[in-house]
Amino acid sequence: MGKDGLILHTEDGGGTWTKQASGISKDLYYVAFATAKSGWAVCQNGAILHTKDGGGIWKNQTSGIENWLSSVGFATPQSGWATGGYGVIVHTEDGGGTWEKQTSGASSTLESIAFPTTESGWAVGKNGVILHTEDGGGTWTKQASGIEAWLFSVAFATPESGWVVGENGLILHTEDSGHTWKKQTSGIREFLRSVTFPTPQPGWAVGGKGVILNTEDGGRTWKMQTSGVTSELWSVAFPTPQVGWAVGDNGIILHYEK
Repeated sequence: MGKDGLILHTEDGGGTWTKQASGISKDLYYVAFATAKSGWAVCQNGAILHTKDGGGIWKNQTSGIENWLSSVGFATPQSGWATGGYGVIVHTEDGGGTWEKQTSGASSTLESIAFPTTESGWAVGKNGVILHTEDGGGTWTKQASGIEAWLFSVAFATPESGWVVGENGLILHTEDSGHTWKKQTSGIREFLRSVTFPTPQPGWAVGGKGVILNTEDGGRTWKMQTSGVTSELWSVAFPTPQVGWAVGDNGIILHYEK
């Protein structure tokens, strides 16, 4: 997904990519699938797209807001959340049939959201904001990040173990559900735009100048991997520790397979 409503799809692990008809011309910022067939994409002006057939048909859902949406995530095919500008969080319990606004208590942009369970979730964003809920978003509370940096992505491998990445190579880690967040050493200054942990030990982060970082020990040590590109990488996903993809500027799609 990307500029002007672009959505690409592969059925052979990335060997071939084909365009899907999104039906919109707005820039798409994030996509998430709860199953192989059921997925959502978010973009400008509160727009949310949904597919039930793996992207064969994408349809608009009504979010009820006008703020841009930067992230979407689903804990189950029915229960999902989206975040965006001015601290907005919207939630659905029926697969997006209805979306309702939740009170985040934040006014800054929320860039990323993660729900390892239907009850326990985190949202992160500008000014070092980390929000946490233990009741599916009924109440959101701030956690102490100890920083004022812009946070771009959050990932939890378990309800206890999570990571946040941000500007100037920042990586934060918690092993107690966010009660304490500690810095990890990335060894770089480039902005890190996305982080993923398929399990608590192996993880990847990507960002500026084609940077890809990998850890095999939960972030105690991070090492550079060779991406072969210098363009900004905006997102990374590893459904398993053996297979992953990263995407970036200029239509770049990178694939990793162990």
